[in-house]
Amino acid sequence: MQIYRELPATPLSHDTTLTIGVFDGVHLGHQALIGEAVRRARDSHRLCGVLTFDPHPVEVLAPNAHIRYLTTIDARAQLIEQLGADFLYIIHFSHAVSQLSAREFVRPLVEKFRMRDLVIGYDFTLGHNRQGNADYLRALGDEWGFTLEVVPPVMVGGEIVSSTRIRKLLSAGKHDEAEQLLAHSSLATLPYEEISHTADVALRVHGRTLESLFVNAARGMFALMTDSSQIATESEFSIEVDAPDHESLLVNWLNELLFQHEMSEQMFCDFDVSITSEGHLRGTVRGGTAHAEIRKHIKAVTFHDLRIVEHGGMFETTLVFDI
Repeated sequence: MQIYRELPATPLSHDTTLTIGVFDGVHLGHQALIGEAVRRARDSHRLCGVLTFDPHPVEVLAPNAHIRYLTTIDARAQLIEQLGADFLYIIHFSHAVSQLSAREFVRPLVEKFRMRDLVIGYDFTLGHNRQGNADYLRALGDEWGFTLEVVPPVMVGGEIVSSTRIRKLLSAGKHDEAEQLLAHSSLATLPYEEISHTADVALRVHGRTLESLFVNAARGMFALMTDSSQIATESEFSIEVDAPDHESLLVNWLNELLFQHEMSEQMFCDFDVSITSEGHLRGTVRGGTAHAEIRKHIKAVTFHDLRIVEHGGMFETTLVFDI
């Protein structure tokens, strides 16, 4: 599978069938959409192309949302390749991209990728102010010479399969149910996971940004302590910490959360974080009473082997806790 990060300089040599989406997780719904695009491309002797966005549009349009990625962009590409796509176009999503009209977004797909067929999901829109809905795109196809196919949602257990649903299941610790909706192993891409360690307890944490790494570290720490889905959201307060480097800032952040936990006897489940270049962290924390047994009593976060690294567009660290 060929990967484009920019539009090709000259038009492709073959007509194409395209599908567009974030495809985070490449879950059953995504698989149905991409599978339909591949089938239509093969039936019409076209190439099948998948367009995705990186970073997630929500991270650009709502930077405080802290999207919990289900897959890295590299893992997403591998899964899409396994579904039979001939090429992947990774669009760097920015504020400038968000301001493109539907016509401005689609025109180069017709001109450079020779799009003759577009396959979209039931709720898909594109372009500024979500202008490019199914009706608009179908009319544009009549004008520019491509057809439009709308794929219905995939239902499991009476609910639509979506990345949001899977994130909620993972946050609640329901990994088996999430795996059923993903239909592929995603353990390596979970934002945190407990790992074996010679002393105490260790947690490996991933994050697309430093802020998301810090949020996922906090979520993972409290998930070690109790069932996060059973924490009532009763209170909210602010935390501010400083440190000369990111590792120290992470330790200070988590230890301050543990201190607040001890003082208030509350568990925490929801976190917003902003970090300045001067090493100042401002966080909002929400939580309350945990209606589940306490699995581990964590005393502190240590500096043991602590190092924040960045690779493959992701931040990663391993945390060791005293219990």
